[in-house]
Amino acid sequence: MAKPSVSVPKPKPSNQYKVYDLQNEQDRQQFSKALVFDTFAVIKIPDEHKASLSELFNIFRQLFNQTKTLQCEENGRYVGYTSTEAVKESLWFYLNQDGSALMPRILNKKCALYESNNEQKICKAFTAYSSVADDVIHAVLRHQCVSEQAYIECYNSLFPQNDAHATISASCNQNEKKTNDDGSTMHHQYLECAVYNGYRKNNRLSINNLAAINYFGANNKKRKKNWFETLPKLYKTNKDEDETSAAKKEEPAFPCEEHMDYTLVSLLMADQPGLQCRDIMNFEWINIDEIISASPYDRSEVIVVLTGLTFGTLFHDRVACYHSVRNLYGNNDRLSFPLFVYADPNGVIDTSLIKTPDNHRIVLRNGSGKKLTCCEYLAKNMHASVNF
Repeated sequence: MAKPSVSVPKPKPSNQYKVYDLQNEQDRQQFSKALVFDTFAVIKIPDEHKASLSELFNIFRQLFNQTKTLQCEENGRYVGYTSTEAVKESLWFYLNQDGSALMPRILNKKCALYESNNEQKICKAFTAYSSVADDVIHAVLRHQCVSEQAYIECYNSLFPQNDAHATISASCNQNEKKTNDDGSTMHHQYLECAVYNGYRKNNRLSINNLAAINYFGANNKKRKKNWFETLPKLYKTNKDEDETSAAKKEEPAFPCEEHMDYTLVSLLMADQPGLQCRDIMNFEWINIDEIISASPYDRSEVIVVLTGLTFGTLFHDRVACYHSVRNLYGNNDRLSFPLFVYADPNGVIDTSLIKTPDNHRIVLRNGSGKKLTCCEYLAKNMHASVNF
């Protein structure tokens, strides 16, 4: 008996992807379908936000070049600065309630962030970035919900404007035993610290958070040598050096390994190539820079939108975007700004409001008709993380 043949779809050529202009209604509809099906999409930066978003690159480039180390104030277990890696350094911020300051504060008060009105410029860019993200969410829900009323209900469920859902997630603030679906008990010992932590909540900070990540180019003095490069010469053989040299030529390093975010969506801007997303139909890597190069836009004119775990669950348990950063920037430093966009912790994921998927090949399991509270859902599906 002949074995059934399995055909794997060929990767879509870069020129078949599109950079969408969300100011155009036809593009908005096409974008909504592309984001759900491909798990990522590239959009044009709205003209009114170009100037403020460009300030991110100008100010943080100066900030990272200014000092050897940057540290943020600590509050309990929360530390706003993560740079334990040899290949990059990063800063993570929230906005305060009135959008006038970044939190946590950098301990070095003489750094570039606190000079020449720079913090206010970054706050303005953070707000503009969040505005683009909100428009992205509206564009998708408007075209992918079952009706206009469902679109309004879905958005308001994810982002409740009052305390109507507060009692649903009150248990997220307690470290107590709970009951699983099968009747067994579980201990959510990290619920609040891992999801919407006390630092953000107690200081009434933004749900979204902005990261500034500086990937070290080969010539950056902050870059640390890997373990092999630190070995004394007498411990190395010619074979070791030949194999290591060949490996470096064949496969550039992945300074940010393959992963998916826990977000509703993540938005990303960068000044150098390197971002790649997994084609979930054939598991090939897609170089985002090739898509941009095939479009009429420059890298500085676009934002990449990635779907997160929350988005995938809302859309009937579709796969979220798997992505990584590959070292394609050589001697240049690569400055990247991901904006992590979460649903409100008191919000509700209601899959009954979303159209049933036409293509089931990218659905993990039947997720129709579910209602989940966001904080509870993420707490069960994530590990404690520095950006919470």
